Order: sequence, then C-alpha cells, then structure tokens
Amino acid sequence: MTAERPVPHAPGPLFLIGGGEDRKGDRALLRWVVQAARGRSVAVITTASDYPVELGKDYDRAFRALGAADPRILDIRRREEAEGGAAVEAVEKAGAVFFTGGDQVRLVEIFQDTALLKEIRRRHREGAVVAGSSAGAAAAGAVTIFDGERSGLVKGAVSNRAALGFLPGAIVDTHFMERGRIARLAQALGAGLGRVGLGVAEDTAVLVHPDGTLEVLGSGVVAVLRAGGDLATDYGDRPAGALVSVDGLRLSFFAPGRRFRLDPAGAARPPDRTGRSGLGRLFKFLEPWHEYNDTMTRRS
Repeated sequence: MTAERPVPHAPGPLFLIGGGEDRKGDRALLRWVVQAARGRSVAVITTASDYPVELGKDYDRAFRALGAADPRILDIRRREEAEGGAAVEAVEKAGAVFFTGGDQVRLVEIFQDTALLKEIRRRHREGAVVAGSSAGAAAAGAVTIFDGERSGLVKGAVSNRAALGFLPGAIVDTHFMERGRIARLAQALGAGLGRVGLGVAEDTAVLVHPDGTLEVLGSGVVAVLRAGGDLATDYGDRPAGALVSVDGLRLSFFAPGRRFRLDPAGAARPPDRTGRSGLGRLFKFLEPWHEYNDTMTRRS
C-alpha cells in the first residue's frame, strides 16, 4: 500500500518592519502579526539584541496585550541552543516567528545552518508567518548589509555577509528614511549584491504576500531601488576608499496601503489580478546575477 503524499501548503507571509514599531499604543504592526498567527503562539527570537531579557519582556507584554496565545520568548545566545530542544518545539507550535532588532550579523552567525533555522523554514513553507524588525528584517535577504551609514558611496565602507535567505536576491535595509541609508543601499546594488533593495522606514512594514504581491503597512514609506539592465557603475575600477558612481538605478517610494509587484524589467506595477504569479516567480526575478565581490565582504 502506497503512503499518501502530503498535501502541499502555501508559503506563509513575510513581514519586514523597519524598526521603531509601536509597542505600547495601538501596536498596529504587531497586531497584524498576532492576527496572522491565527490563534497560534508567536515565537519571539531575541538573539540579535544586546538586551535580550529586557527586550523579550517588552515584546511579551506587547503580544499578550494584543491577545497572542502564549508568546514564547527564545533567548538564544549560542549556536548549540539553536540545534534542537525547547526552541525547535516552540517553533513547531508557533503560527508566527518574530526576529527582534539588534545586530543582524550576530543573528546570522548563530542561526545559519542550524536545526532551528531549518524548522523555521519548514513552518514558513507550511504557512506560518516569518516576521522581523530592524536587524531581524535586515537579515531576511540572501545578503545583509551593515556599516557605511554616513559614507555609503565610499568603496568598502559598506560591509555585507550572507543572511537568512527568506527573500533571495533582495537586500533589506531598515530605519531607512530616518538614518539616510540610500547611499549604502545604492553601493550594494552597484557592487552586484542583488537586483532589488527595499528600504523600510521606522514603524513601517513591507508585507510579502504568498502570491508575490508586496504591500506597505504602518505609518511611513518603503523605498524600492531597482538595478535594471541599464545600470552603469565604476565600482569594479575604483580602489578601496574612493567614491564610486552608480547610474541607472530606479527609485520608487510607496506609501501605506500601496500594493505592487516587481517585474523582470525592474518596474513596479499593480498586482497581477490573474493569480498566476507567486513567490516562486518573485524569487526567480530576485536571484542575484553577480558573484559577491570580495572587497565588500569584510567587517569593520
């Protein structure tokens, strides 16, 4: 007798907050996470934070005030703690996994290739929400960038490393409008680290729906930088420490409530009403088209 094949699930939403979300008032963005968890618990991962205990208590209060079913605070500080046990069991039962802010490099170094990250990916494939704020959102792409905030067009000022890969090919930057991070995102695209950069303002989220539609929620804007076929840059010719030129990027700003897609030409357009496009097609477009440049991989 042949075993029945499991029924495939739709992938869950990806909910990326630019940091600084309201945790004491209306809590609109956190409310969305609780509602999307559909009565199941929210697993909050504080690994990125320098103050994981205090931040964990803050999110526990916020999620409980919104009616979340038994929030689970996962204070994971070493790779061994992400290799099984209670943390994996908590994610198995969760309807949403929430990565807090802090240091995205620490988060990636502890989580990369662990049993817990594999379980989060499995739950996401089954429909669970994966959400993150600040560093937790910045780690969602295939690559995360850091440093170079005030010298973003100086070659080598912007560092990068491989990230968690929930949104392949896209580079997510947070606190985007408040900290003026457009130049460092432009350098990352000019260096070939991705084709699309998402710059998310504080108390603002970009929601990637399972069908591939992107939507802006919250109180600010999401900037989208796109590197199309007409991109021109002298990045490869300039020495480290020199200013670089990047031409041909397309820049858009999207206000709350706006939905859009990204097509292969790099243009933002209204959602496809036919339902034919999904995350697979979005991810195929977002896949990086250059090898990572060695001069951009060091930390400072």
